[in-house]
Amino acid sequence: MSTNVPPGMGASPGPGPAESAEMGAVARMLNVFFEPRKVFTDIGRKPSFLAPIILFMVMGVGFAWMMNQRVDWGGYIRAQAEKQERFAQLSEEQKQQALAPQTKYAPMFAYGGGLLGTPITVLILSALYMFGCNTIGGAQLKFSQSAGVVAHGLMPSAVGSVLALILMAARDYGDVTPENLLASHVGALLPADAPAALVSLGGSIEVFWLWCMVLLAIGLSAAASATGKKLKTGTTAGIVFGIWILWVMVKVGFAVIVS
Repeated sequence: MSTNVPPGMGASPGPGPAESAEMGAVARMLNVFFEPRKVFTDIGRKPSFLAPIILFMVMGVGFAWMMNQRVDWGGYIRAQAEKQERFAQLSEEQKQQALAPQTKYAPMFAYGGGLLGTPITVLILSALYMFGCNTIGGAQLKFSQSAGVVAHGLMPSAVGSVLALILMAARDYGDVTPENLLASHVGALLPADAPAALVSLGGSIEVFWLWCMVLLAIGLSAAASATGKKLKTGTTAGIVFGIWILWVMVKVGFAVIVS
C-alpha cells in the first residue's frame, strides 16, 4: 500500500504569519510620536493606560514644585483681581482679607492639580470620546480602549511640560505666571490689555494640545479597528475637535461673564 498522501494532507501545519509583538509600556509612550497608528492599534488589542498616567502624575508634582519656587502667588492673584471692577472698589484692608486665603492655598492647589489633573482629564475625555465614537461612529469601543488612547495621546503635553520646566528653572522668582510658562499658544501674542474673552480664546489655541488632538483622532480610529468597526480618522477628528470647540466656547463665555 502506498504511504504517499496528497500535498497538504496529513502533514503538520507550519507556523502561520507571526503576529506583531505586543509593545511594552515604555515603547508605547515613545513610539506614539513616531508610529502612532501602530501604537494605538496595539492599544486597541490590549488596552493599557496606567504607565503614562503615573508618568504625568510624577511630572505634575515636579512641575508644581517648580511653579511654587518661581511664581509670586500673592502678586499674581492680586494682579488678576485688580482687573475686576468690583475688587478695585474695595479698601486695601478688604482686598488683603479677600486675597489672603487664595494666596495661602494656591501652592497646595498647584500640587493637587499636578497630581490629579491628568487622571481626571483622562477619565472625562475617555468617557466623552467613547460615547462619541460609539454613538456617532457606531464603534464598540470599551472604556479601557478609550482611556488607553487618551493617556498615550496626551504625551505631547509631556514635551511641553519639560520645556516649561527648563524655562522656569532659568527664571527668577516673580518672573513666572501660570499664563507665561511657555509661549506655545496664541494668547502669548496678545497685548496685556486684550479683552478677557480674546485672551481665553487665544490660550485655548495651543501647539501641544493641537498635537495631542491629532494623535487622539488617529488613536480612536486605530483602536476602533480592533473592535471590528472601521472608523475613519476624519470622523474621529470631528469628534475630538468638536468636543474641544464646545469646551472653548464655554471657556470664552465664562470669561465674558466674569470680566
